Amino acid sequence: MKYAIAVLSAALHLQAAAITQQPTSPAQRMLTKVQYEELLDNANRGDAHAEALLGDLYENGGYLNQDYEQARHWFSLAAAQGDARAQLELGWLHQYGKGGPVDLKEAVKFYRAAATQGNATALYFFGLCYSNGTGVDTDYPQALSLLRQALAKGELRAQTSLAYLLDAGLGAKQDRQEARRLYLLAAERNDSRALYNLGNMYEQGLEGSPDYVASRRFFQRAAAAGDPTANARIGNHFLNGHGIPADPAQAVALFRQSAELDDDYGANKLARCYEQGKGVAQDYELARRWYGVAARLGNSEAQFRLGGLYADGLGMTKDYAEAANWYRQSADQGNAEGQRRLAWLYWEGDGVRQDWHKSIELLRAAIDGGNTLALSDLGMLILYDIESATPDYSHALPLFVKAAQADDAVGQMRLGRAYSLGLGVGKNDSEAKKWLALAARQGNTDAKIFLKNLYRIEVD
Repeated sequence: MKYAIAVLSAALHLQAAAITQQPTSPAQRMLTKVQYEELLDNANRGDAHAEALLGDLYENGGYLNQDYEQARHWFSLAAAQGDARAQLELGWLHQYGKGGPVDLKEAVKFYRAAATQGNATALYFFGLCYSNGTGVDTDYPQALSLLRQALAKGELRAQTSLAYLLDAGLGAKQDRQEARRLYLLAAERNDSRALYNLGNMYEQGLEGSPDYVASRRFFQRAAAAGDPTANARIGNHFLNGHGIPADPAQAVALFRQSAELDDDYGANKLARCYEQGKGVAQDYELARRWYGVAARLGNSEAQFRLGGLYADGLGMTKDYAEAANWYRQSADQGNAEGQRRLAWLYWEGDGVRQDWHKSIELLRAAIDGGNTLALSDLGMLILYDIESATPDYSHALPLFVKAAQADDAVGQMRLGRAYSLGLGVGKNDSEAKKWLALAARQGNTDAKIFLKNLYRIEVD
């Protein structure tokens, strides 16, 4: 996944992308046969420098055929003698399973060994491990310390990673001005992550209102530098008319550019346009196709939306088992809406074995994740507890109150209904009308019916 912690609303790029970059290798030079034989002889004699250079030749290919197993072998010999460069490279090979199995703890061990010797690139990779929880527990203060050391020693890639932590307030007090300074320095090197995050920063509004013109400029530069998501972010501007006249067709074209680069964000946005018929003719089959692309790339929103197509039978026969599969994948990533939708399948026993306790557990998790719709849902389940002979308004009503105050139309309707009938609360027509009207203005059909039948009030 490309996007940062949920509270940032898929805004900042994760630094995982950075860590997949191989450590910068020494300049490859053409060797004569004599020079190679001399290098091999020195390596066989146990010369650590020669062992590391031979590992580099095998790792990068060129003079020798690329062979990660041989690279591991020679780097291991040099690393055992304390060669920091070999330790760094060996960490990378272990992290990405090159020439052997993935072993994150071994990767961290070698990064640490090289970082302890002051290797700038090792400090950078070691810092990213702490930032991403790779082979170690996440520790943002430690990540900040290591990244600052790496930058001080000239590892410029640390600029964007350090800026990300400061921008998000991870490991230290949020400092968006310093983050912006570091992003701009990295942008001078055409760093696509820095350019993207600057686009996001200006879109959010660095100081007050969003600056969509500056945001688009940085997203455009990020796209030109190879960032696959940036075009989709520009697409949002065209879809919603942010700083420019709305143009859904142009938005679709930009979403497609990102989607065709296997970008999960762009694919999800494109699918949503096909589902809703925005900027393109409504087509549930194409919506399912692109949701599927995004879902298989791990996009949790696409997963629950794909599940929704199966649950509602849009463009296909209803398939609750498949809906449950995609809702579960979304829920397992902590997506609150995925949890809420899966809860209802467990409550109804659709596509899964009926399990009311599991349903309530999932709804509570969704509420903890900030999903206000789940408040009304949980209130309904508690109200009509299948293990109770009578409705339980005393426990359901506080949930309806929270939902209503969070501007949830169902919660408002339920609260208004309770006031109108005196269910779990004193009968109060004034409060009933207020809450039912609020729900009706949001388009809640039940609220409109109650207002008309009980109070002769009609809301368009």
